[in-house]
Order: sequence, then C-alpha cells, then structure tokens
Amino acid sequence: MDNTKLQENPLSPLSPVDGRNGLKKIGEARDHLVTGEAFSIWHCDQSGLRLTWPWPDKEAIAAYYKSQDYISHSNSSNGIINRLYKTARVFTLRSKRNLINRNAPEKGRLLDVGCGTGEFLYSMKKSGWEVTGIEPDEATRKSATWNYGLEIHPVEDFFDFPDDHFDVITLWHVLEHVDDLNSYMAKLRSMLRPGGMLVLALPNYTSYDAGFYGLDWAGYDVPRHHYHFSPDSVKKVLQRYHFELATMKRMHLDAPYVCMLTEKNRGEKGNLLRGIAVGGLSWLHSLTKTEKSSSITYLARPVSGQP
Repeated sequence: MDNTKLQENPLSPLSPVDGRNGLKKIGEARDHLVTGEAFSIWHCDQSGLRLTWPWPDKEAIAAYYKSQDYISHSNSSNGIINRLYKTARVFTLRSKRNLINRNAPEKGRLLDVGCGTGEFLYSMKKSGWEVTGIEPDEATRKSATWNYGLEIHPVEDFFDFPDDHFDVITLWHVLEHVDDLNSYMAKLRSMLRPGGMLVLALPNYTSYDAGFYGLDWAGYDVPRHHYHFSPDSVKKVLQRYHFELATMKRMHLDAPYVCMLTEKNRGEKGNLLRGIAVGGLSWLHSLTKTEKSSSITYLARPVSGQP
C-alpha cells in the first residue's frame, strides 16, 4: 500500500473531543485484512478516546475494504467465522429491531448510516418504518438496492439531508470509521427531530477480551477504524454535542466473534477454541457490568433546548 497516501502526520494528533495536544502513542496494531501494515494507536488521557494515526486519506482508504473477508460488504459463507456470523445475524437483526421499536416513541423516518448489504434496513421497513440508508461502497450499495428495493445514498449525500428530518438514526459499528468525528456528530445532532433517538454500536477497548488480547484485539481493525471508544469517551462525545445518554446495552454475540477473529489473525499461533473460551469469559464479565461488554449499543436523545 502506498504510504504517501496517509494523512499528514504531525508529531502527534489532536484530540477530536477537545482539540488538546499531548496524546500518547501506546503502540501499533496491524491490518490483518488487506496489507499487513502496522498503524500507530494514540490515547487521550483527558477524553479516553483512542485514535489510529495517521490513517489513509479519503482516496486511499477504499482499498483497505477490498476483501471478501470484510463481512459487512459481503454475504460470503466461506469459513467457519463467516458462517457463524451469518447464522448469528438472524438473532442480531431481531434484537436490533426490538430494541428500536421498544424505545422509539413512534414509527417514523429511520436513517441507517453504513447500512452495508441492507438486511437491517429491510427488517425495519417490514416493521413499518420509512427507511433510508447511507453506504459508501458502490457495489454493496447496488446489492442492497437490488435485493431489497431500498433507498440507499452514497456517503457524499450524508451532509445534504435537512435538519430535524429523522426520528431515529442508527450507526451499527460505523462511527469508528468516519474521517471527521466532529463534523459527523454535529450533523447527526442537526438531522434528528426533537425527541428523536441516536443509536451507536461501538467496540469497547476496555472490555475483558480487549484487555486479554491488547493491541492484537480484532476490534481495533486498523486502519478502517479511525477512532476507538470506551464508555467514558462515548459519554463525553455525546455530551459535547448535546445528547443525553438514555441507556447502554451489551451486544451479546460480539465477544465470541471478535475473539475468534483475533485468533484467526494470529495465524499459526491462533487457536479458535481459545477464542471461544475468551469470548465466553468476556460475555460473562459483561453480565454484571455492561461497561465491560466487547461491544456496546448506546441509545441517546437530543437535549431539549440545545442547538
């Protein structure tokens, strides 16, 4: 991969939460999907947010998603991990649908940012929602439109939606991919109607499994993941953009999947049975403390009276 296409690299990045400098490099994580390159991970003590820095620019980043093993862009059943993922998708779709239908005041307009192959959007459409999707990958976008008859926009359209337009906006493992956290959060806030709901699903680097694997943890997924979140850092980001956190929900099946993927990435040193065991332990830890879940779904609402 052409490293000249990396973002300009100052001595250290600035925190996107408060603009402070002085972030600390904590090590390097490796791209196991496409190139094998190592990317630096930086930590902000003030906000708790972590960053991949530098990351590939807008022109170069697309190449890092070009793999049949990138599941959100593929319906492949090759390999045990992909087969388990597709089997689990039936459960997770139902869980997501029920979560939104229970917490939304009424059915209305729903935007799914990073909708992938469209299964979630189609499920919500059948449930009575007026749905719209955003998907950056052209082939994936066309597949979702063809298979389900959905309205799917390219990512360039994201900032063109009007204010106060959507009742619910969902980002299932998407916010960590965006290239400008501040711009996206501000736009998400403006697009939501008063009383609307923002749903963010994010990997949690303070989970048991992330602590076990360190920077080998597949949840870092560099350079596709630009930002790395903990519950505390999510709360600070939400507060900055005038959201109130309503609740946090553990994502039950993420820990075994991420741990098995981590072991797969280790090659000959990997052990899928160990991945299942670590994933199971992580899931048990999360039963008593949601903040330790491998991935967490955050439900937030706009603070009334704030822009």
